[in-house]
Amino acid sequence: MKKILYLFLTVSLIFSSCAKEDPAVVGCMDNTADNYNANATEEASNSCNFSAEVTYFLYKSASDAMIASGVPYVGFYDNFDNLMGTISYLYYYNSMADVPCATTQGTLNSGIVWTGNSNTNGANFVFNIYLNDGSYYATGNFDVNAGECKLVGFTVTKSMAEEMLNR
Repeated sequence: MKKILYLFLTVSLIFSSCAKEDPAVVGCMDNTADNYNANATEEASNSCNFSAEVTYFLYKSASDAMIASGVPYVGFYDNFDNLMGTISYLYYYNSMADVPCATTQGTLNSGIVWTGNSNTNGANFVFNIYLNDGSYYATGNFDVNAGECKLVGFTVTKSMAEEMLNR
């Protein structure tokens, strides 16, 4: 009886020690990513795709400076110098709280995308502003997080207004 018990324990140990591990599931492990994989157990470099919405708008100071300088609109360009759109001096906001996070008359809405990994779900983006005659005017940047609607307002200081007037 003892021999049968030893034999049984030995065979059990052999089979239990040969258990196979589950294969790794490679994918994005950040739940804020567009391609999040809840089953992923391993994450490759830059395997997550993130996106956000950005709404650009003018503050009243920008509109006033544009009117005084005879600039009917400004163009917003991404950091690759692709035109995202234009905004006329006719449309401005006094407060960011008044700006909807959507394309409405007087705003410019742009979707942005980037890649990264878990815990790197934010990014910094650069934009350029050109006047209606094609001359470069200003550069700005902003931080954005995945899934966010980022409001980016263009304001003009006194020195910027003088520069615009004297162009």
